[in-house]
Amino acid sequence: MNREEAKSVLVVCRPNGADANDPRLAEALSLVKNDAELRAWFEAEQSADKAIAAKLKAAPLPDDLLARIRGGTQARIAGKPRRPSLTLAMAASFALLGLIAVLWLNRTPAALPGSFAAYRTDMAQFLREFPKLDIATDRLPEVREWLRQQHPLMKADLPKELERFPSIGCRTVEWQGKKLALVCFMVEGQVVHLFVMPRTAFPDANVKATPALAKVGSQNTASWANGENLYLLVTHAEQSLLQKML
Repeated sequence: MNREEAKSVLVVCRPNGADANDPRLAEALSLVKNDAELRAWFEAEQSADKAIAAKLKAAPLPDDLLARIRGGTQARIAGKPRRPSLTLAMAASFALLGLIAVLWLNRTPAALPGSFAAYRTDMAQFLREFPKLDIATDRLPEVREWLRQQHPLMKADLPKELERFPSIGCRTVEWQGKKLALVCFMVEGQVVHLFVMPRTAFPDANVKATPALAKVGSQNTASWANGENLYLLVTHAEQSLLQKML
């Protein structure tokens, strides 16, 4: 087993030791002991998993969640599929064609490669799953120190409302030769991602000081400029929560 194969095994290792009897995990852990780079990566991965688990555990779940799941399952089991009539099938076909036509006529033009809009779309795609972090921390001073050391962002002004909530960690993201700083926060049980980069990365971008909201796939985004930097917030949370951070 090499380092990359070990990472593919260790990335699903639970911090609570529940996977201790897995033979492939044991082999991967033996590599961790003798590989400093792999050990540093694994420790950061485990710290991030613990931080996320703690934040999610603290988020309250609806009291009737289990009952709602059971009710939905029973309803699906009880339902009997029926063959649709020819008239109904034709009506559904015409409705589908009409929907396709509406979507085609109202489609959003594709973003130009290398543009700020393309960057926003790509970052939303990148965050469909929670990313691996370079450091895991819930302390804002450590986040600022990381920004100072890893990026020329000493003057990065984080949104004041966002600073009230604990961070999860940071990482560097590379996009088309540009290095972006990503800081993740836990806000009222929802993960909010903040990208920061120098304005010089997009000198021609029409990004204003007033945050612009945009829906990208299933995620909500907000982008704005402040001083020498450009900012992009991305989250699966509702837009109302995003607006509270601005």
